[in-house]
Amino acid sequence: MMKYYEYLPNSDQYESFEYVAEGDRYKASLLSIQRVKAKGWQPPRLKIGCKGERADFVYAPTSVVFSGRAVMVLQTLLRNQVQFLPVRAPHGSYYLVTVLSKSTKKQASKRGLHIFQNSDGDNFVSKQFVDVAVATGLEGLYLEHKHEHRRVQPIRASKPRKRCIVLLRGEIEIRMSGAGPGATRAELSLLEKRLNLRLPEALVTFLQECDGGFPSHTLIKKNKTPYYVEWFFCMNDILWHFTNVTQNLLSRLIPFATDPGGSLFLVSCDKLDSDAIYYWDHERETLYPSRQRPLLQKVAGNMEEFLKSLQRGK
Repeated sequence: MMKYYEYLPNSDQYESFEYVAEGDRYKASLLSIQRVKAKGWQPPRLKIGCKGERADFVYAPTSVVFSGRAVMVLQTLLRNQVQFLPVRAPHGSYYLVTVLSKSTKKQASKRGLHIFQNSDGDNFVSKQFVDVAVATGLEGLYLEHKHEHRRVQPIRASKPRKRCIVLLRGEIEIRMSGAGPGATRAELSLLEKRLNLRLPEALVTFLQECDGGFPSHTLIKKNKTPYYVEWFFCMNDILWHFTNVTQNLLSRLIPFATDPGGSLFLVSCDKLDSDAIYYWDHERETLYPSRQRPLLQKVAGNMEEFLKSLQRGK
């Protein structure tokens, strides 16, 4: 039988949200166990309730709220079990999460659910949900139970974050908010060992400057098609996404960034197109062999070209 924990955002240490309009709070309370037509969805506006550290799991009255990063990490695990609806948050991208299953723990275990709501309206998440959240550095859960970490051991035991790191690429000045200090050579060597791949030199240079973060320049265009970068992965995220998401399907590609919808940007380690940057649309995911690459769109020749091509999003 699967193990479950009550979903409890930590509002003591982390910031919380409130609805600006009381009517939006009431509408949000009616969303449980039913899908909403995305076309008619009008995102409610949220404001900061109590100040604190920014979180990926945020307390809001009558609601489950995930950051865009949490959605990207957990959407595959929670497929068909929730609906993500965008909200107008005071900063960053956040989503209202509609839990679509009302169940008991026993029934949820039989159905393989990783999130469900009980008859009292309390939400519960699986041990695997918690393990993924911990392994990828998602913050904001109140963990009152002990749990095992996933087998993917992080490159860094902790991830201190700086407020902003500036990257200079030609005439472009890219500000990376929420970035970690640059990687050391020892950390990069360990990452290469865990991936069993040699990191492209341009990716090494990038990680030595900053360990992930949210860029000020988010738009890149290729053949008139716009692509948007939500955030760049830190080393721990690169390792986790390669091991758990792309390794079996895209074994010679290293994920290094994501768009707001959870699709990935990857850099090639294949001799045929070494250093090339591809966009992988996860919504069109299939089980084709990785060498056929049916879902990939090439967006840049290498990492430096990718960074220099970034524009401010509109």
